[in-house]
Amino acid sequence: MKKIYIIGTAHKLQTSNGCRTRDLEAFKDYLREVCKRTSIKAIAEEMSLEALTESNMTESTCEAITKELSLQHQYSDPDRATRQRLGIRQENDLRAEGFLKNWSGEELQRNICVEHEKREKYWLDQIKVLSNYPLLFVCGANHINSFGMLLRSQGLNFQILADDWAPNKRLHLIADKSGSR
Repeated sequence: MKKIYIIGTAHKLQTSNGCRTRDLEAFKDYLREVCKRTSIKAIAEEMSLEALTESNMTESTCEAITKELSLQHQYSDPDRATRQRLGIRQENDLRAEGFLKNWSGEELQRNICVEHEKREKYWLDQIKVLSNYPLLFVCGANHINSFGMLLRSQGLNFQILADDWAPNKRLHLIADKSGSR
């Protein structure tokens, strides 16, 4: 059975842009340990080459780890052209529109959730084409619950290892080979 492990975190740890060296190294160590303990074969992530380039980076932290461990890697987030083609709006655009149209906080959040759902479905479509499992998916912490619900609705086997990984947190879950925490 295909197994998907999920780590939520801050995007700066994925790009290493604006990240302290010790925090980045702690994240890399965590990724290595997760890959080892769960026999990960591929890492996919909420990141696009376009976003990486805009951060003045040539590879993500996840891609660096996959190269080091000889794993498959995938940038799963749509670039701007793909978002436009699929009608996926940027969160900042929604916030600006919400301000201009005087949306309530609930209305703004509802609209953001609709766009996140579109992106998360795109991620799922992307990772479904990967042939190497178990798979580790790294995304922004704000997507953990909704992406998990999407995976559950599709009957997929997944486990959230960290809902918001940060180097200063004491507890980081690492599954053993049986998949239990």
